[in-house]
Amino acid sequence: GLHGSPRAMASDGSFELPLRNIAGEDCARLRVTPATKLSELRAMAAAEMAWSDYLLTLLHEHQPLTGDRCLGDLHIMAGSEVMVIKHDCWRLVSPGISCYNDAYLCTLKEVREAGYRAIEVDFVAVGDGSMGSLQALRAAD
Repeated sequence: GLHGSPRAMASDGSFELPLRNIAGEDCARLRVTPATKLSELRAMAAAEMAWSDYLLTLLHEHQPLTGDRCLGDLHIMAGSEVMVIKHDCWRLVSPGISCYNDAYLCTLKEVREAGYRAIEVDFVAVGDGSMGSLQALRAAD
């Protein structure tokens, strides 16, 4: 471990990053590097705090941390703090069916929160081919 200031950086470039709750209390202290990606930080936080069943929102300087950038790219370094907020993911089961006509249907199986401003959708699309093939599945931005 490091001796002295918790803000000190180790010879390998790693540093201790405090995670604080909304009241400003320490939830965890994680050993990270500037190359640590947000997805890794989120996974480390969930494991350390046993919050794997929750969606974690991370904030630095009151701004949500989104995407999968490296901490160094986000100017998170020794001396920085990250706020962590947990909440249950919302989930809609069998929200409905979209019909183009009797032969082309899209049944929504489940819609769920997957991250900050992100959802995942499970669906089944069927068509009898009378109007051509179904469109290829693609991710939406």
